[in-house]
Amino acid sequence: AIIETRNGRHEKALRLLERALQTNSSMISLYSLLGDVKFALQDYEGALEAYKRVLASGSDAQNNTKVSIGKTLYHGGMRGTAIELFKNVLRSNEHHPEALLQYAHALRDAGWMEDATRAFLKLLTLKPDDKEVRRGLTQLVRDEDGVQRVLCELQSGSQSAAALAFLATVIRDHGAIEEAALLYKQAVEYQPSHPGYALSYAHALEVCGKLDEAFDAIVDFCRRNANLCVGNLRCLELVHEVELAQGLDGSFANTFLGEENAPIREIPSKCPRFSVREGACSADGFLVPEELDVLALFFTLVKIVYVRGALTLAGQLIQLIEPTRAAGHDLHLTHIRNEHAYFCCMDQLMGYHFLPLVKRKPLFVMGDSHSLSPAWHEIVFKGEPRLLWPMLVTGCKAWHLRPQSDFYPKHNFWRVLRQIPAGSDVIFLFGEIDCREGLLVAVERCQYETIQEGIEYTVELYVSVLQEIARKHKFGVLVHPVLPVLNECRPLVLAFNRV
Repeated sequence: AIIETRNGRHEKALRLLERALQTNSSMISLYSLLGDVKFALQDYEGALEAYKRVLASGSDAQNNTKVSIGKTLYHGGMRGTAIELFKNVLRSNEHHPEALLQYAHALRDAGWMEDATRAFLKLLTLKPDDKEVRRGLTQLVRDEDGVQRVLCELQSGSQSAAALAFLATVIRDHGAIEEAALLYKQAVEYQPSHPGYALSYAHALEVCGKLDEAFDAIVDFCRRNANLCVGNLRCLELVHEVELAQGLDGSFANTFLGEENAPIREIPSKCPRFSVREGACSADGFLVPEELDVLALFFTLVKIVYVRGALTLAGQLIQLIEPTRAAGHDLHLTHIRNEHAYFCCMDQLMGYHFLPLVKRKPLFVMGDSHSLSPAWHEIVFKGEPRLLWPMLVTGCKAWHLRPQSDFYPKHNFWRVLRQIPAGSDVIFLFGEIDCREGLLVAVERCQYETIQEGIEYTVELYVSVLQEIARKHKFGVLVHPVLPVLNECRPLVLAFNRV
């Protein structure tokens, strides 16, 4: 019953609980779970009856049960009585997390937004990993003036940067991507020399589909911290390469597709560098987190430039960065392993391009990281030469596209999609991450009884989303089979593609 409840199958959970109670009707914990299940099924009278049975038993969790009763009364229309119950519990324990959570929801419903914001911020310190707390705070921030209310609650200055970055991560994960970008930006303004905040800000802009702004944010960080370096590579050197590519007017747009690309040139030696910390690298050869974040900013800059089609600049940046990357720091074992993987991908792909690129009608390739392999190559489609144009949606599973999802890759998907002109031909390339990790984890958690059931649900969801996209945007939709890139996942991928 617990497993079925966690997976949202409350009717099945109810039947199992009824059978359990027939076996042992004196087991109080069963009534508590029964109340939760009936509440989820909107049987508020039945839920109240179950919770009152727990309360009458003298169980140790009296306050928890009172909150459950209050929540049920609140949703059943008796809001005044419910709020008094929440207040009663908080008078006995002002830090009771569940009572505070329900009271915070009531404050928001009543329009007391400042008080609700304070309550949710306090809750976040008590239950930082609780999904309901995180979603509640996200909803508040997405309301009108929500970001400003959060900023007002926090003391301005560098001491608030860490709190802002944490809050930004919380609300980003639940879909408030524009608001998260604003909070990251504020954190960067408070601590302009902090590479971790700059990296998070750049990634947030990527999720919003604002690659040009992400590019500007990274270059701006490098300009403001010109002498910051990793090993022997200074931020100033990347700025120098970008400025050479941009030309006199400083427009990044001039480096994009259709430029008259010059040959990739040798990078001249530069003046002495100054490390993020005293000395270059630690004696064991490992980089400290700040150095890793700077390197991740460099890697991300290359990814953005490559995706936007500025391949000459991408090649020059790769040539500049590669000696530092290859210095034996085991980057694949660090927190920047994803940025590192993208950089290595760009480095390998650059060897297959002939520059300058020729302007052709685009054939868009929208997908996860696998959309980069065919990027900026020419093919013949329906008798016409076309240029494969990448529309990257980092880390997106087909499963993320379901209606109830609020995870940020879904929002990134729709932001990227809106950049494709109506009537375009689009190759969709998703599903590899579902096969590599999503389906197996879902079955382990009993979300599906079998792998085949999970595949059929995911494919049906994926196809239905693509059908709606084709209808709404008049796209010529092409679906690329999932790529069997790992031997371990090959059977799953083949089964997915068959469906």
